[in-house]
Amino acid sequence: MMNRADYPILLVGLAKIVDGATRLQKYAFLCSMKIKGLQRLDFYDDWIASHYGPFSPELASDLKVSIMTGNIGSYKVTNPYGYVVERFSLTGGGEKIEQFMKEHYSEYKQMKEIIDQYQTKSLSELLQDVYFQFPQFAKDSQIKAEIGKKIYESDSYLSTTYDQPDSEY
Repeated sequence: MMNRADYPILLVGLAKIVDGATRLQKYAFLCSMKIKGLQRLDFYDDWIASHYGPFSPELASDLKVSIMTGNIGSYKVTNPYGYVVERFSLTGGGEKIEQFMKEHYSEYKQMKEIIDQYQTKSLSELLQDVYFQFPQFAKDSQIKAEIGKKIYESDSYLSTTYDQPDSEY
């Protein structure tokens, strides 16, 4: 059985690569908030509002352990926006992912869908979605105003159904 300390292996393994701990934290947060079955599997539930939105100290600690034990590789890269970030990739522990998939396929599939949805989006877009859906975790964010402005300027959150004549759905 996979234990909580192995979840960084699963998260990184589902993504193949993850650019930055902030992105990894948000993947785990969205999974935690949207997949009810994870609560019974000792998934992260220690979320606090932090400098860049929701943050799990337990996930940060488990990630460090996974790097030290060699299951996750970590190296610096320059992302497409010119920022140097830590890139994470799986270097071991694949059997734990297989075991989790076999034992908890529904949760595995839902986690993969969430991660796949955001893997090709910018960190800014990911943060927009997190801040919009869970504003209580954005209260201490150092970039809240910047992300808020992008949410306001984005029409992706505006419903156009009110501008349409009544129709059947």
